[in-house]
Amino acid sequence: MLILLCVLENLGIEPEVERIGKYKSVGDQLTRKTMSEDHHEMFTALLDNIYTNWLDKVSSARGAMQVYLKTYSNLESIN
Repeated sequence: MLILLCVLENLGIEPEVERIGKYKSVGDQLTRKTMSEDHHEMFTALLDNIYTNWLDKVSSARGAMQVYLKTYSNLESIN
């Protein structure tokens, strides 16, 4: 949403955002150019959850152990 923040800046509009809670960071899209620590923590937890769910589903469907999937998914491409 950096694009939206830049557009607002170019128009001379300064958004006013009030935070309600630690993880209520939707307003950060209008006021920050980088992620806050709270937003980063929340986003990392979400991605970890998605990755864990993916590991569970694929290991069940393929009959593979998660440790092998983790090793394979973390390999860097060799060029």
